[in-house]
Amino acid sequence: MMCDQPKAQLYLYLDGELAAPEAAEIEQHLRICTICESEVTAHYRLQSLLQETFSDEPGADALWGSIEQQLPIEPAEQTEYRSLGLPRRTLWRGSLAVVMLLSLALGLQFWLSPAVPDVVREIVDSQIRAQLMHAPYEQVPQDANAVRRWFDGQVEFAPPVPAMPKSGFNLIGVRLNYFLNRRVAEIAYAADQHVVSFLTFADKDISLKMMQPIRLGNRTFHVKSYKGYNTVLWQDGEIFCSLVSALKLSKLLQIAGQTTGSLPAS
Repeated sequence: MMCDQPKAQLYLYLDGELAAPEAAEIEQHLRICTICESEVTAHYRLQSLLQETFSDEPGADALWGSIEQQLPIEPAEQTEYRSLGLPRRTLWRGSLAVVMLLSLALGLQFWLSPAVPDVVREIVDSQIRAQLMHAPYEQVPQDANAVRRWFDGQVEFAPPVPAMPKSGFNLIGVRLNYFLNRRVAEIAYAADQHVVSFLTFADKDISLKMMQPIRLGNRTFHVKSYKGYNTVLWQDGEIFCSLVSALKLSKLLQIAGQTTGSLPAS
């Protein structure tokens, strides 16, 4: 997913070169944009790792001593690098720094890759499977009571029907989904040439702690991007609700806030 925030301004913020009002705008943006927030976090982590890795520690001298003892004694004519004013110690420490940089880059790639919670993986993968299988939606009237009646007896809970914005959202249909070893109620809407799926399922053991929390009004939402989809999850008792779509995360959060009354309807 992409973000419209200019990267140049984000880097100026990281360097502390923005005026206070502009810095405040960036900080407000970071509260709702996981893409920019992840980039800022990665920047700070990289700075910290570099400082720790390349600080002048006495261990480097001990390592060189161990390496130097194992080096063969070379004839003078084979040590041309000495004529350049570069002793073996300098060359080896330079090589060691390159190796450390490569190792750091590889480790950083895995360390900064955020883990994807099972619930997000299952939600997104279920959407991809349904698309590949051309799983149909059942047509029902765009009426909350009609939607609830369709799910009667098909899931073990009473699925809530979202109060979607009145304009720009058309009901595509409903269907049963299945993941995390349970039946899931799915209601799909068309918006901005994208499908927005509203999923609900019952579970008391699922944890959303691995996802980024965002507070809107009196409700906390948890967000995550995965495989080109954005997911927004929240909890009502033992009922979990989720919006999943290729829409921008900021738009999906706005929809979630309106459907739950956490934001004023536009």
